[in-house]
This record gives sequence, C-alpha cells and structure tokens, in this order.
Amino acid sequence: MIGLVAATLTGLTWFLLCVTAVPFPGVANPQDRELIDEGWLSRRLAFKPREDKIGSSCTNLTVNELKTLPGWSKIEDFGDKQYSKKKRNYLTYDEKESDVPGAQVCVAAEKIKIRYTGVPTCSSSRSNVGGQLDGSHGIVSVAVEEGYKGSMQYTVSQAATLGVMQTYQASVEFEEIAGLTDTTAVSASITNTLTKSFTAEFGEMVTSRFNVTVPEDKQCHAKLNVTTCTIQGTGELKLIASGNIWFEYYDRVKGHYKYVKPLEEILPKVNDRSSSATFKGSITATTKGQYSGKCE
Repeated sequence: MIGLVAATLTGLTWFLLCVTAVPFPGVANPQDRELIDEGWLSRRLAFKPREDKIGSSCTNLTVNELKTLPGWSKIEDFGDKQYSKKKRNYLTYDEKESDVPGAQVCVAAEKIKIRYTGVPTCSSSRSNVGGQLDGSHGIVSVAVEEGYKGSMQYTVSQAATLGVMQTYQASVEFEEIAGLTDTTAVSASITNTLTKSFTAEFGEMVTSRFNVTVPEDKQCHAKLNVTTCTIQGTGELKLIASGNIWFEYYDRVKGHYKYVKPLEEILPKVNDRSSSATFKGSITATTKGQYSGKCE
C-alpha cells in the first residue's frame, strides 16, 4: 500500500512517501493472484512470442481457440460476475508474468482406442523361401522369419477446434486382428488438420532355423504360409484445454487491470473445455509361419 505523509521542516513543506510491499501469493496458487499491469497498450505494440515450455503431447492454447470452447459462455459469465462487465480482452499467456504458466492443449488419454467398423478381410498363400535347394544329398539348414508385422493408415475426417494444424504424439491401441496379432499399441504422430493422413508400423518378427533333408537327385523348396488381414476402423483424438487464462481490462477494476484464473476451475467439466478430431482408415497385418520343406 502507498501512503503520503506531510510535515513542515525549516519553513518548507516536505512529503514522505511510504511504500509497504504487499507480496503476491506463490505461483503454486495462481488463482489467488491479482495482477497489476499499467502497460497494457505498450505490450500490445511490442508483442513477444510465448516462451513457456510444452511437451510433445501438448501445444499452446490460443485466444481464438479459447473462444471456441463449448464452455466459452461460462467463461464470459465468470468474468462478468467475478470481476466486471467492463470492456476486456483475454490472454492465454502473459510474457510479463512468465512465472505463471499459460494455458495448453493436451492429448486427453494415454492411449487412443481404435474401434473396428467391420470384419477383417483376409487372404492366405504359400511362397518359397530361400530359393531352390538342390545339389548334394544331405541336410540343409534354412533361416526363416516368423511372427507378424503390419501397418496402419488413417486420415483425419473431422478436425478438432483446439490445436488446429498442430501435431500431437499419441499412443494408438487396437485389439487383436483375426488371431494374427495380440492387442497392440503403437506410437503415432497425428496432425489435427482435415484430410491429413498418418501412418504407423508395428510387428514382432524373429528369425529361426529349420532343417530340410535333400534326397539325392531331388530339388527341394522351403514353403512358407503367409496370411494377410485388413480391417477398417475409426479413432478419436480428444484434446483438452487447461492452465491459466487472464481477464485483461481496458480500465482498472477493483484497483487492477487484469486477473488470472485456472481454466479448469472456471470449467471443471472436461467436456466444457475439450474438442475431438476423428480419423478413419485401416490396419493391415501379415503373419508368417508354419514352414515346411517339399522335394520333387
């Protein structure tokens, strides 16, 4: 607080300016913090990019995205009732208060579940491995691969209103496919843009050996059973906004120009501050196994 004390000394009036510091609460409780900023216009004329750190599964929330939240009207009501209905702007990060983290958009769940929309389409074949085995009579050892491998390819069919054109790292999980695979989770890089595609590969292959006895004057082939299945599916990348936002007024309100509040306290229901991107596509898996030798 600031006080002004007047006194007379040797015929002259002098003033003593008394300043008492009022400490802000710690950053751990930013919801209790009232921020003063008389340099509102100067900051607008000298905007700086955000400097707070983000992870690979999060991006910075923009003011435009903030206004697309399902609970946007509740944010406006909160500002009107808690502070003032006077003209104001909103901030999702304030470089002058860099010790207070800004708002972010993050992937909601660790794993995105793929929902199958049909049944697998499968085909099987037998192919030669290692070429033709002939020559001297005896036993030939052949190295082969066993296991399964595959890939997924999906395209964003509906983009989220949060994190527009941003890329997120997410874990995508799908159930077993026609007995060829186990339940599998893969890491994918998903860009929240309509018609944008992404791919990911998976598999568990091991190399093993088996023996083929080559009779005299015979030609032998190592045969491999190969089964490939493809299944259609859809998934949902849910993005959630959280972190601090600022209510910044053109004129002083209760002695201050701006106030900060955690978004999750204003909108405790996740659905009020989230948006989802939908993607569709297919997963293809190929299994290799059941090797045998044939001589003729």
